[in-house]
Amino acid sequence: MRGLVAIAAVVLVTLSSACSGGDAGSGLTDVTGTGASLLPGAAAATCPAGTQACGGSGFCCPTGTTCLANPNDVLGCGAEYCCAGCTSGTACGTGCCATGTYCSGNPGGAAGCGTSLCCSPVPEQAPCPPGVEAECPAGTRCLANRSARYCPGGYACYLASGAIGCPGETMCPNGLDFCPEDTYCAAHAGVCPVGSSSGNYCCRSYAQIGDSCDTTLCAPGLSCVTNPNCAGGDPTALKTCKGSCAGQMDCGTYCCDLGTTDFCGPPDSCLCYYWIP
Repeated sequence: MRGLVAIAAVVLVTLSSACSGGDAGSGLTDVTGTGASLLPGAAAATCPAGTQACGGSGFCCPTGTTCLANPNDVLGCGAEYCCAGCTSGTACGTGCCATGTYCSGNPGGAAGCGTSLCCSPVPEQAPCPPGVEAECPAGTRCLANRSARYCPGGYACYLASGAIGCPGETMCPNGLDFCPEDTYCAAHAGVCPVGSSSGNYCCRSYAQIGDSCDTTLCAPGLSCVTNPNCAGGDPTALKTCKGSCAGQMDCGTYCCDLGTTDFCGPPDSCLCYYWIP
């Protein structure tokens, strides 16, 4: 399934030169290869300074470029991930859009663009309601949605690279993909319930208090600790998610109620003790 998702993502960004010219009605133009670069991603356990991780893939790309999955080397860079960049303008698939335009999907019927991705004039700034603007990730601009992608409410979060996310979504580390609200961007492994917007990540739900965090991230505000074996927790997990213990006694791996607890039991016991006079 991972291969199918990745291939679909690559097909989406594959460029053709079937059409040229301009369309005064839509303003859409073809993505250009002028100034475009496509480098192989570097395999590394930790990405060095000046590079960014391609999700959890173990590959790194130079900062400012876009990570693209490259199954069966369909893009031709010779690595599992390619790094797409532009000397000017913004990256759009494996090509570029000129300064003053952004990357968008082809809605169909545009005389100026015959590719699956197009360059569209940057929309005029439209004020977003404060509550909506706050739901856009840092580094994006909240504007009236004029892209080919549907976002509820009519607003979208625009990245300088041309990628579009919807308010409330999670932006992935590659600066291209987005995952639904209350999920995080994970590497593809096993069955993926929901793929990210460009297919480079798997969108997974956070683990909650007592849930296993052996392979899943804890929800923001929770910590991953050795399993204290509390009632209601996952008895099969090596580690589980723990809350902040606000207003309680913090026993390291679990929490005890104040007023009824004088000291904690062993880390894996989930026992709260009090002195009997």
